[in-house]
Amino acid sequence: MGDTHLVAVCGLYCGACSIYRATRDGNQQKLEDFARGLTARTGTNFSVDDVRCDGCLGKGQLDLWCRNCRIRVCEKLQSGRIRCSDCDEFPCTRLTDFRDDGMKHHKEITENLERLQKMGIDAWTEHEEKRWSCPKCKAVLSWYDSSCPGCNTPRSKDLFRL
Repeated sequence: MGDTHLVAVCGLYCGACSIYRATRDGNQQKLEDFARGLTARTGTNFSVDDVRCDGCLGKGQLDLWCRNCRIRVCEKLQSGRIRCSDCDEFPCTRLTDFRDDGMKHHKEITENLERLQKMGIDAWTEHEEKRWSCPKCKAVLSWYDSSCPGCNTPRSKDLFRL
C-alpha cells in the first residue's frame, strides 16, 4: 500500500515535489538552495525551516506554500472532507484558479482528483508512485527534474498528462 498521506487535498502528488523529496532525503544542500532562491525572488529572508515539508497531509512540517494554501484550509474540507474530490462543490473556483495559475504541475489537479475518485486512494497512490519513478533505475523523479537523479536518463516528455 502506498503513502496516501502524499495525496494532497487539491490532487497534487506530494511524492513528486522537489521540496518534499529534499526534506525526506535529508538533503540539506537542496533545502538551502530552495531557501536562497526564494529569498532572491521575494527579497524576504527565508530559512531552511521555511521550506522543509513532510507533505500536505503528513504529520510533520509544511513548507511556506502549503502552510499558507487557501485550498488546504478551506472550510468545506474542515467539515470532515479530506480532499477536494470529496466536496459537493468540486471543482470550485478556488481549485480551478490554482489549476490555472501557470504552474505546470498544477494543471492536472482536476484530472488527478477525477482519477482518484474512480480508482480509489490506494490504487491512485500506487499509480502515482510508479508514474514518478524512473523506469530504468526506479529512482523517484520530481515534477521538474529534466532527468533521473539516479541514472541521469532523460525523463519522458509525456510525464505530465497535458
